[in-house]
Amino acid sequence: CVCEPGFRGLDCSSAPGQCIGGCSGKGQCIGGTCKCKQGYEGDACQVRLLQFICPNDCSDVGVCDRGTCYCPKGFKGEDCSIRTCPHDCSQHGVCVHGRCT
Repeated sequence: CVCEPGFRGLDCSSAPGQCIGGCSGKGQCIGGTCKCKQGYEGDACQVRLLQFICPNDCSDVGVCDRGTCYCPKGFKGEDCSIRTCPHDCSQHGVCVHGRCT
């Protein structure tokens, strides 16, 4: 398609002031332009930058910053997938899925 002035996208459906594809859920639309979250680029934030990919997306509990997961309290591991126990079960038990047994 050849879009009329101001319109964009594969099917010319993005009107002036709108962002293509809602920025793919990976950015914010500001003045008709996608401002992509860290680790994404492209007109619609559709391209993921490999150097910013975190293992297993930090298991959806941690925060990914430049390829490294930062885990919240109660989680650990490269991808924040390991549940921790309070005080490591005080050395008198075994931590299984976040519970002392």
